[in-house]
Amino acid sequence: MMKQLASVVSQIGTLEPKPPWGLLDVTNSVSMALITMILLGPIAALTLMGSPGSAVTPLVGWLIGSALTVAYVLLIQGRSSAYREALRLRTAPLPLPFILLLGMSMAILLDLASLAVTGTFLTVPEVENARFFDLIGWALAFALLVVTQPVAEELVFRGVALPRLRGWLGAWGGLIVCAMLYAIYHRLVYPPATQTAAAEWYALVLPLLAGLVISVLRAYSGSTRAAIAMHAAFGLFYFFKALVLAG
Repeated sequence: MMKQLASVVSQIGTLEPKPPWGLLDVTNSVSMALITMILLGPIAALTLMGSPGSAVTPLVGWLIGSALTVAYVLLIQGRSSAYREALRLRTAPLPLPFILLLGMSMAILLDLASLAVTGTFLTVPEVENARFFDLIGWALAFALLVVTQPVAEELVFRGVALPRLRGWLGAWGGLIVCAMLYAIYHRLVYPPATQTAAAEWYALVLPLLAGLVISVLRAYSGSTRAAIAMHAAFGLFYFFKALVLAG
């Protein structure tokens, strides 16, 4: 058992080949993700929906922003075959059902830890208005949490940022800094409706912990596709939790 654990830790601490991009590309990708999610997506949603007070308008904005983020990473940043190969989007070395089950298990574990710390059973800020959703709203929430958000965020943070930060700061330092950047991004893009300590935990600390877990999987597997699958499992859990809390 100890030998297996040591092997896993060693694998996580092993650096992959240096990616063909620099810290400026990391900065550009994270900045573009913020711009599309905070500015471009919401503006497009307001233009399309014409109803800033609708509960689904933010979801539409985030869906558009996520799609723009994916397009930027794959079409603009990923213009070379070497870049696309270094994104590690090939088939995950771990079975997909195992990754999904592991992701759901970790999501439940982190949620129980959040409940123990805050004493409050909250959903994530992305769907805190879920009680106002109709069928279309729930479909949009599912698309965001399980499809577009995992792809966009994992391309940026575990595809582009993580391998470069690990090459710069070391295997463990880069992993931690990447998770911190991911948490700050989440807090800026999905701010809580209230400024309570519990709401801040779910908006900032929970993404930090989830980011650490997904980054560890990415480092161990060497696959951004595996990170996307685990993130989708997290999103599926939060979707079902929102359904429960909405009654």
